[in-house]
Amino acid sequence: MGHVTYYPITSDRLVGKLRKYHMQIIILFYGTILAIIGLSIYGFFNPTVFQFSFYYHLFIMSFIIYFTYKPPLPHNYKQDTSKQLSYELEDDALVISFQQKEKNRIPYTSINEVEKFSKRLTKIKSINPVGKHFWMTQGNMVGFSDEHNALFVYSTSISRGLLLHRKFEKIIITPEKEDDFIRNLEDKINETKPYSNTR
Repeated sequence: MGHVTYYPITSDRLVGKLRKYHMQIIILFYGTILAIIGLSIYGFFNPTVFQFSFYYHLFIMSFIIYFTYKPPLPHNYKQDTSKQLSYELEDDALVISFQQKEKNRIPYTSINEVEKFSKRLTKIKSINPVGKHFWMTQGNMVGFSDEHNALFVYSTSISRGLLLHRKFEKIIITPEKEDDFIRNLEDKINETKPYSNTR
């Protein structure tokens, strides 16, 4: 079997309070952008009283909001961007990519167990909503929840999906065609070590 690419399941991120939170992030982001534009115009006509430090802090704030939460831009707000996340079964590793950039490469030899889960994570830390569809751990930081001590998350749901158990952490992914993905992942694992444990 050659390389096989899977995309995530339909997102359930914008449900209930999370939808309201998402809209608040969008309003905050675009409010900050409008404030920057307004200050730029004001500073152009009133250079002697222009407060650069305030302008600088607004710019940094908008930068942090965008790269932390990835609020959708106007031209792609209604587009289905869920395929920006992918899981590719390569010859020696599972490669997780987001927006065509590799986020994590997981050697099959490091996967001890593959487990389905269907219970929502609670009290998550260092696991952020990203855009309209995704949940991601922050950069290279390790995430936490009441259920798990060390997590890396690359998913469209924190209520269902797969847990990949490794020696020191677990990885949450949400591939479509879940049973087919597990079967192909098992085949890859079996090629690199004597057995795998899947439940």
